Amino acid sequence: MYGRLLRRLREEEDGFGLMELLMSIVILSISIAALLGIFMTSAFSLARAGHQGTATVLLDRTFEYYHRAPWWDIRLVKHGPGNSGGVLDTNVTGDTQYNSTAQCNGCPAGSSTVIVDEDATTDTYGNPSGAANNSATCNAGLVNPDPNIDSTAPLTNCLAITAVRGADGFDYRVYTYMKYACITRKYEATTKYGFTGGADSVIYNGAYYTSSKDANTGHTPSSSPTWWTLQVACPVDYSTKIVTIAVRMLKDDGTLANPTATGILAEQTVTLSFGSYTSIV
Repeated sequence: MYGRLLRRLREEEDGFGLMELLMSIVILSISIAALLGIFMTSAFSLARAGHQGTATVLLDRTFEYYHRAPWWDIRLVKHGPGNSGGVLDTNVTGDTQYNSTAQCNGCPAGSSTVIVDEDATTDTYGNPSGAANNSATCNAGLVNPDPNIDSTAPLTNCLAITAVRGADGFDYRVYTYMKYACITRKYEATTKYGFTGGADSVIYNGAYYTSSKDANTGHTPSSSPTWWTLQVACPVDYSTKIVTIAVRMLKDDGTLANPTATGILAEQTVTLSFGSYTSIV
């Protein structure tokens, strides 16, 4: 009888050990799966952080050029190589985040409708010769490889859209949206506004007006139609350029890895003023 009891206890102990083993395997499997999920999430986050870092470097390099280049070289070309890459490229005008044939529907407040490109023939601001600015093709930047030389072209080569290989070996698409600003001068009753040699424009009660005559003083724009012309669009401030750059990643086939807003790895808007530039050559 005692022997049978021992055998029964051994059988029960063996069964209990098997159940423990099975439960341990299940718990271990769940733990491993959770850890794998954490590792995968961490790996994805690290990869995105790396891509964002590279995109930020590309963005900074482009803005670095615009901050030190001559005022005339801060522009976009209308048509790039093979009529691609310019401000009329469908990848720019049809972009879901900046969907507009006027290039940049989502530009910051204060932007005009005029693109900074060779079509802006009325832009003679600050040019001693009186000739239109931005009419030349983009500087190829081949005369001096030194990035500290102003003649070196930006990595985008003045294109509104271009593919750039990052230091990490991946390809990125750099979008550049460049508009002139709207004038910000507010109407003052004691100021004398002119018409000859370039009409003065002002803002009054949220609307834009342009002087129709010289010696225009004390005439309220909204109630003086013979002195002021109401403008449908804001008068352009050619002394100020608003530049927005967005960087996205490309897949191996050259298409966007993520065409939605979350696919923008780096984006920045900078307002550039002629007054902060000393080089005019």
